[in-house]
Amino acid sequence: MTDYGFGSDGVPKVELKSTRKPVEPDKIQRAVEEGEELGFVPRSPSKKTTKRQSSDTTPVPTSGRRRKKTEPQGKILITGPERVMQRFRDLCDDRDLPYWKVLEELLSE
Repeated sequence: MTDYGFGSDGVPKVELKSTRKPVEPDKIQRAVEEGEELGFVPRSPSKKTTKRQSSDTTPVPTSGRRRKKTEPQGKILITGPERVMQRFRDLCDDRDLPYWKVLEELLSE
């Protein structure tokens, strides 16, 4: 049976050379300084900070991103007359509040 050319007979091994050239540290430092002058900032992850909750004395780690949701979230899809939907959107825009907040206010009246 044939090995379809994938056998180890007669195949020379190829030695690949490293193409990466060493960079001088002073060139790196100059590039960093020029970048800072142009307004570039490091993209390394920021250090995590801790924040104390009012009801607890243990610090809570935060990453500076979104806050964790305090209660379960739900979704609804409302279909209705365009004039009513537009009035609701306008009401939310006028109060500069999200839909759920205005809905909560209307339900509590």
